[in-house]
Amino acid sequence: MIDPTRLCATLFLSIGAVMAQSALAAELHVPAQFPTIHEAIMAAEEGDEVIVAPGTYSRTGAPIWTSVDTGGKSITVRSSDGAAVTILDGAGAQIVRLTMGEAPETLLKGFTLRNGGGQSGRGGAVYLNGSGLTVSGCVFENNAANIGGAAAHEGGSVATYIDCVFKNNSGIVGGAVANFDSEATYTDCEFESNTTMHPSAQAEGGAASNRNSVVEYRRCEFRGNASENVGGALDVRIGSSVALVDCVVENNESTRGGGVYSALDSAFSAVNTRFLGNRANEFGGGVHSTFNESLTLVNCEFSGNQSGLLVGRRGGGVYAQNHTGEVRIVNCTFANNTTRTTLGAGIASTFDASLVISNTIVWGNLTRFGIDDVDPTLTETGQIHILDATSTDIAHSIIDQFENTPGVALSGADPLLIDPAGSDGVFGTIDDDNRPGPGSPAIDAGNNTLLPNDDFDIDEDGDTMEQIPLDLAGNPRRMDDPDVPDTGVGDAPIVDIGAYEAPGDVAKPCPGDTNGDNVVDFADLSAVLSDFGQTGVGIPGDVNGDGEVDFADLSIVLGAFGTVCD
Repeated sequence: MIDPTRLCATLFLSIGAVMAQSALAAELHVPAQFPTIHEAIMAAEEGDEVIVAPGTYSRTGAPIWTSVDTGGKSITVRSSDGAAVTILDGAGAQIVRLTMGEAPETLLKGFTLRNGGGQSGRGGAVYLNGSGLTVSGCVFENNAANIGGAAAHEGGSVATYIDCVFKNNSGIVGGAVANFDSEATYTDCEFESNTTMHPSAQAEGGAASNRNSVVEYRRCEFRGNASENVGGALDVRIGSSVALVDCVVENNESTRGGGVYSALDSAFSAVNTRFLGNRANEFGGGVHSTFNESLTLVNCEFSGNQSGLLVGRRGGGVYAQNHTGEVRIVNCTFANNTTRTTLGAGIASTFDASLVISNTIVWGNLTRFGIDDVDPTLTETGQIHILDATSTDIAHSIIDQFENTPGVALSGADPLLIDPAGSDGVFGTIDDDNRPGPGSPAIDAGNNTLLPNDDFDIDEDGDTMEQIPLDLAGNPRRMDDPDVPDTGVGDAPIVDIGAYEAPGDVAKPCPGDTNGDNVVDFADLSAVLSDFGQTGVGIPGDVNGDGEVDFADLSIVLGAFGTVCD
């Protein structure tokens, strides 16, 4: 129960701190006080706010915001009415350029940045070198630069993007963004129709290129991006550590790594992420990871991805090769991916030091040999192809056409996925339903001890030492179906095989608890409100599981608000 006295005291102190801070910071209004953003920024002191009224502000001469204007001071530049009505137009030149050690708290908020062009070929709209910047609620469209069509960060920069949209940006390396020797986080961002193309140079990362950087993309969507060479959505290389957390990677295309290409001593991880309908002309329709330190996939779905649009390639879902460390695939579902060879339509692994596949479904993946897709076939090697792995550990998984794959507790029984092609009848689109249906042998059949820790804090409770608590739909990762005998390993409840718990498993023992933390609180109310009006399967805000987030769900949360369940 919340202590009202403590809550009031906390609010009073917080309000006092905000008032004290506000007393020190000045507001500079454009155009009421300053005719241009550039002039207001030049007049700003540390901590000041430049507030911009609706309108289109075009660059003339120098960039609209540069470190030269502020001497590296950290300020806020924000619109008064949001990105839809407040435009920063680069007129073919760079818009924001920070190079003098600005702190990461420096803020740009609520603008559309368009028609930018990178100075020295880097960062069409935004360029950081050895500096920090937080960008919130911004739209980047129709920007272009050789490196980082919309934004480029290098030299130890720290960049944060929240609730931003990157659309129709282009470059050679990083169609939307390029992270070089830097740290960056992208939360609740959309990357759509960004491209990298060049007739001779190596085009990399249709949406983003990451080199020697630490980068996290959380709750981001990558749709319709393309690269002429590698990484339709993401390119990860040269010692980078990059993670996709709770993301969607759909309908991206490249020569290698239709969704993601990762190479050269990097570590790539994807957790609770969907790879849908991505295409590679050669290897790795969903993901191609090569000559890397590690590849980790947890609670991921690969559906309708294609490799080998040119004949003879492999890895419709994933192609991993020449890893010095571990390739680990846990509680994933590979369904209805294809390749134009006889090998590895689901997963292909060659010359990896260690391959671990556990609690995973690999089903219905087709090999299509021939340019006309004649006689697609289902074979065991078409599901998983392994060549010269130093060590292989495959356990508690369901593999189509299973006969000889070496492992423990493997099955070839139909997982009875609910509706793999979804209502549109097309594999690899957002409505695919690859949850195990009634009677599925995947239910309560996994191995609890093989679940990894919640390294990326998928439920955002601050606990990364717990076992991963949620499945791909945001439901509790271990839920018991009382009508199905437990055939897996561990104390009940037993985890299901695959990326999702079966729908029958998710009748919550704590009504109103959307995130499985056994407390009905503001997080659950926020989930219902943010999902309100949505329909579909596995929506966190759908408390009663009827496929629609409506007043019935809101009523359940409000009625149980403050409840702590055992």
